[in-house]
Amino acid sequence: MKKKLILVTIALLLQLGLPIKVKAQSVSIVISSVTEISNSNEFTVTIGLRSSSAIGGVEVDVNNDNNLQIINYSVVAGTGSSNKRNNNKIHAALAFQPATNNTNFLKITYKPTASFIAGKKTTISVTNIIAGDASGNRIGATGASRTISFVAPKSSNNNLSTITANGKIVSGFKASTLNYNLGNTDESSIQIGATLADRKARVSGVGKVNLAYGTNNIRLVVTAENGAAKTYTLRIVRNDYRSKNNYLKSLKVSSGNLIFDKERTNYTVIVDHDVKEITIDAEKEDAKATLKNETITKALDVYSNKFEIKVTAENMVTRTYLINVVRRDADGYAGSLNTNNNLKTFEIEGFEFDFLKSNLNYELQVDHEVRELEVLLEVEDEKAGLIKPENFELELGDNTFEIVVIAEDETEKVYTLKVHREKTMTPLNIDMLVERLETIDANQLNVRVNGNEHFDASLLEKLKAEQKPVAFFIYEGNRILGYWLMEPADIHLINTFNKEVKRVQSIPDQMMQEMNFAQALLLEFAHEGDFEKPTTFVVELDQYFDASHLLNLYYVNTDKNRFEKVNADLEQNQGAVKLTLDHASQYVLTPANLDKNTLFDFDLPFDMDYVLLGGLGLLVLSLFGNLFALLRIKKLKKRLMRHQQLGDDVKQE
Repeated sequence: MKKKLILVTIALLLQLGLPIKVKAQSVSIVISSVTEISNSNEFTVTIGLRSSSAIGGVEVDVNNDNNLQIINYSVVAGTGSSNKRNNNKIHAALAFQPATNNTNFLKITYKPTASFIAGKKTTISVTNIIAGDASGNRIGATGASRTISFVAPKSSNNNLSTITANGKIVSGFKASTLNYNLGNTDESSIQIGATLADRKARVSGVGKVNLAYGTNNIRLVVTAENGAAKTYTLRIVRNDYRSKNNYLKSLKVSSGNLIFDKERTNYTVIVDHDVKEITIDAEKEDAKATLKNETITKALDVYSNKFEIKVTAENMVTRTYLINVVRRDADGYAGSLNTNNNLKTFEIEGFEFDFLKSNLNYELQVDHEVRELEVLLEVEDEKAGLIKPENFELELGDNTFEIVVIAEDETEKVYTLKVHREKTMTPLNIDMLVERLETIDANQLNVRVNGNEHFDASLLEKLKAEQKPVAFFIYEGNRILGYWLMEPADIHLINTFNKEVKRVQSIPDQMMQEMNFAQALLLEFAHEGDFEKPTTFVVELDQYFDASHLLNLYYVNTDKNRFEKVNADLEQNQGAVKLTLDHASQYVLTPANLDKNTLFDFDLPFDMDYVLLGGLGLLVLSLFGNLFALLRIKKLKKRLMRHQQLGDDVKQE
């Protein structure tokens, strides 16, 4: 009741023109909203007050022009009335209990009208303010306004239109391709340039870039006007001709027995009690390396005496050799020497590897692209020595590596790692293959074909430059159906024909009877007509035929409704057979011999749904052959005259 009385009292005094006691304090109206919009979406404006004294009630008009439409409004603090006088004004009279000096009391949602477009501004204002304290005394008030601008939407374009390296445009650049290989260089720096597709964007990472030895990844970050970022990465390798040799050539002691191996960095030498001094002589293997402590002479304590020799290669990588000289005591006791010759850690980066220190033999299969393994080895006892290969570089095929752990008491344990590196590479998309060419040692390059894919001529040229045959693999689901094999000089011809190949589902029973129900593989080549020159397609048989069988190749003669032999006695080689084709057709591959004079009572070519039929499927066809024949008797009679004519053609041949 008190709240209403405050508002009513203030309103009546104003209407009657009677004096109202106005206190010196002041209340400020605040408007919270965006200052810019870039679309016609709705947005919200909040009206509040801030005062140095408590406010018991307030009355306001909130105004807007025709650029905005009032969608809805709500009171968020206080009680009283609020209403929309028209589409350009909201009137609110509210009382606060308890009185407050800081609150937001009204929330309004606006939507831009069609007249509010980019480049225009609109104003929201609060006027006709009446405010009073908790006792009904009027308090001076300051109005407020907020100007909102309609700005053009900020661009999201964070593309580059070109990238240059030392002034030359990066080969194969596309705005959507984010990774590029710039190859190798002997230079210590490179000048990177970039052109923005949108001048409102910005790019970082351009200019002179200093190159460290080895692999450098240069990142160009493009930030669009709206803040969206995209990163282009340039990979370049600075050749490092500095020597990596940080080995000792020899390591000798004046007393005791030391069996030196340059890969072994931890040694234990036991000497008698009467040996009171020892001299250690070391010689570096590489003249460009730096050797600290070539000769060390030192008096010996009883039991442990440790020496350290460091060799730093030209590339600043250091190898440390540790020698523990154990002097026996007067009773001939050398102290307690550890017998632990176990590995603690045996990890291969990128591979799941179950290591048990008691298991001495390990085997690993890796893809062709893996040229070297990153192996982490750690001994279980810090006093043990470790002899390992200088590197784990892989030849094609089988590789064997030995890791020797020598305990402090000089007992040894040998761990063996056998790695088989695939001789053939996994088929890759052509752009990925080009990017990885430097990692491929295979004699044949393998490309994965997606449908009747058309290949970029510049990418084909890069494959041609490798001077290796290129196989274009055709897949049936996840299984390889076969591949087109192109010699380097003919690689451009891959774009001159439809590359798709599919398998035929069903084999008519008459044909099965003619082949004595032997297995058959039917292929349809999507290309129509002749190839520009005889072209090789290698069919992956996947153990479909007995490996000892010679195969015959027939093609569909649609004019005479029969199959004609193309090749005889084709040998299977490692589960595949090579076909040389001068034109496209349906082809049958089978160990059976088909009589060239056989006329079939079905139309060629077959209907396709491209699933291989064999094994059980062939058996089912043979069991139901007679049934199918009975169902087609009427159809066969209608074709009798046509087959009689075809038979005459065969006799004439």
